[in-house]
Formats: sequence, structure tokens, C-alpha cells
Amino acid sequence: MLAVQTPHSMKRCANCGQETDAAASSCAGCGGSEFAETEALSKAPSTGRPWVGVLFSLLIPGFGIARGDRLGQALGWFLGLELGFVLVVLCFALERIPFSLALAAGASFLAAELAMLYQSYRPGRMTVKHWAAFAGLLVLTLTAPSPSQFVARPFKMPTGSMRPTLQGASGQGDRILVDRLTYRLSSPRRGDLLAFLTEGIPSLPQDQVYVKRIVGMPGERIEIRDGSVFANGARLTERDGIPPIRFVTRAAVEQSDGASTASYEVDKEGYFVLGDNSSNSLDSRFFGCVPRQNVYGKVTAIYYPFSRAGRPRYAKSPRDK
Repeated sequence: MLAVQTPHSMKRCANCGQETDAAASSCAGCGGSEFAETEALSKAPSTGRPWVGVLFSLLIPGFGIARGDRLGQALGWFLGLELGFVLVVLCFALERIPFSLALAAGASFLAAELAMLYQSYRPGRMTVKHWAAFAGLLVLTLTAPSPSQFVARPFKMPTGSMRPTLQGASGQGDRILVDRLTYRLSSPRRGDLLAFLTEGIPSLPQDQVYVKRIVGMPGERIEIRDGSVFANGARLTERDGIPPIRFVTRAAVEQSDGASTASYEVDKEGYFVLGDNSSNSLDSRFFGCVPRQNVYGKVTAIYYPFSRAGRPRYAKSPRDK
């Protein structure tokens, strides 16, 4: 007569996850004395293939570890990686932080991500509670805004209006990062690469984000004269944050023999913005000032293509020299 093997009362080590007889006072694997709650388990290994844990952790950071009943460790990885990603984005977004330091922070984050995936590569089981938690976290991840979006947002330059500082129309457009934190703490400055919302600005497509350089500050009188720009009669130079761009008037853009001089009054609650590619830019010469409430953020980094990655800098192309 064959003996039927019945499930033994087992418990799982809270430290290493190994299953041990319920009567044992310590784990046979690591010697630990803390155990997960007792279950009726067979002495067979935990079900599930190791790579499945990696897949779960790719979707929800650390969840493949929770699948092995190490809930505390999984939660630590989840919160740590979420916070780490926000800090990495912050390093790239803040212009005062050297770009090389931001790259080092990004490399450290990737190393931590790989370590988490390595720990996720082990057998585990998905109970009803596990599936419910996974579904809830997945829906939350897909629908709720990431905390990093309150720090910075990525965009792609669609036009060449900011060439050569930002490439757009010719070839592959620059992927840029817009810092959304700095202007919450301080006001925009002259020379900043301003990202602003087009909502409410006449003659512009609505619900879009444009990027231009701030030239005129609130209440100033701006004049474009013979290729230079003046604020309240003073010529603006690189010391004021304005690169050596040859600016042209709207009339000169529309007609080759148009007037080379034009003046503009900046609203007390607005900014006068111009594109670096002055002869091919739709800016304040055409639609007026950008209201303060339309300010969205400051362009502080190019992250792709990798050959142009870094802080945006104006550099004359050979044909412009």
C-alpha cells in the first residue's frame, strides 16, 4: 500500500525566505529566528520561475521581491527607487548642478535598479492578496502623475526657432528637460530659455508649450536697432544673458527691405521673448508679451541626442560667423 504524503506545517524565514518546519526555532539556511506567518506548505520549493519576479519588478519596482514574501524589503526598494528617480531628475533639471554630476547620479540610479532586479530573480508565489496589490499599484502607476513631473518635464523641440541653441527643424529635434521647480522659488531672469503655455495668447495655437529666450523684463521698453536689442536705451550683451545674436524686426522678417528699427512696451505682468533664430521665429514681435501666468518652466538640459547632451549653450554655426 502506498503512503500518501500530507502537507507539513511549514513557516518561511523572514530574512532569506527559505521554508522551514514549523517546529524549528531557527532557520536552517541563515540561522535567523524571525519567520513569516505559518502556512500549510509542502516541502517542495516555492512555485514560480525566477524570471517572473524580474518581470514583476520591471512593472512595479520591487514587487518581484514581495512575491517571495519579503514585503518590508520590497517596500523599501519601491520607495527608495521612487525617491531616487526624483533626485536624479532634480540633478538634471537644476542648472547649477554640473551636468557631469547629474550623469553620475543617473548611473548610480541604474546600478540600484539592477541590484533590485537581481534580488527579484528567485522563485515565489502569487496569492490573491499579491494579485490585488499588484493590480492596484499598476493602475496607480499608470494613472497617477509621477512625483518627478512636479520637478521637470521632457519635451521635444519641433522647430528651428531656437537654433543654434536648440535644434529642431533640421535633422532630429533636441529632447529637452524643462525645470518646473526654479520658477516656483524665484522669478524668471533675462536670458533664460523660457517654456510657456500658449493658452490665451492671440494668434498662437492653444494648449501648447513654446520655448523662447527672455529679452525684455516687466515694464521695460525694448528696442531692436541695427541687429542689436536695447532695454530702456541700454544695449543688451552677454553680460545681461543675451548671446551675440543679430536680431531683426518683424518688418525685416516680412520684407527684405523692411525697417531695421522697432520698439515695444513690455507689460508690467509679462515678458518679451525672442527666438535665437531671429529671422525664423514666431515670438513677441508677432504675438506680444508672454503673461506671467503662462510661465511653465525653464529649459535647463538637452538629454538627447547624446552627442548634444548637456546644458543648452548658444554657439554660432560656421555659416553665421
